[in-house]
Amino acid sequence: MDNLFEMVLFQDRNWIIKNHEKKDINSINMKYGIWSDMKFKSGVKRNKRALPPLWKNNAGQPRVPYTLDMSKGQNYSNVIIQSINMLNTHMKNYSCVNNPPVWVPRTNETDYVTFMTVPNDGCWSYVGRVGGSQQINIGDGCQYTGI
Repeated sequence: MDNLFEMVLFQDRNWIIKNHEKKDINSINMKYGIWSDMKFKSGVKRNKRALPPLWKNNAGQPRVPYTLDMSKGQNYSNVIIQSINMLNTHMKNYSCVNNPPVWVPRTNETDYVTFMTVPNDGCWSYVGRVGGSQQINIGDGCQYTGI
C-alpha cells in the first residue's frame, strides 16, 4: 500500500474513533469498510500465493505463541485469554486433527503475537505474518468474546 493510502486510512480511523465511540466494530466496518482496522507496513505490498505461511512449532504442529502488553491502556487481558481459550477449544473440537492448543503463551519463540491496548488507536492488526512481535491492538469496542 502506498503512504497516501496509509495516511488517509489512519486519519479516518482516528476520526471514526472520536466520533463513533459507542458503536461496535461491526457497525463501523459496515459504514466505513473492513480496511479501517488493518495496518500495513510502509512499502509492503501483498503478493498472491497459493497458501500463506503457517505458524508452526518445530514438530510441524500449528502454534501461535502470544504475549500480552496491557501497559499503555485498558487491561483486557481476561477477555483476550478467554477468547484464546474459546478458540483453542473450538479448533480442538472441530478440527480434523486433534492437536494440542494452537494459541500458547510465548516462551522464547522469535515470532509471536503481542496483544496490546493503545488508547484512542482503534482495533487493528498487520496484514499477513510480519515476523518478530506481530502486534494486535484491542481498542474500545473490540473487547468482546465470540467465534
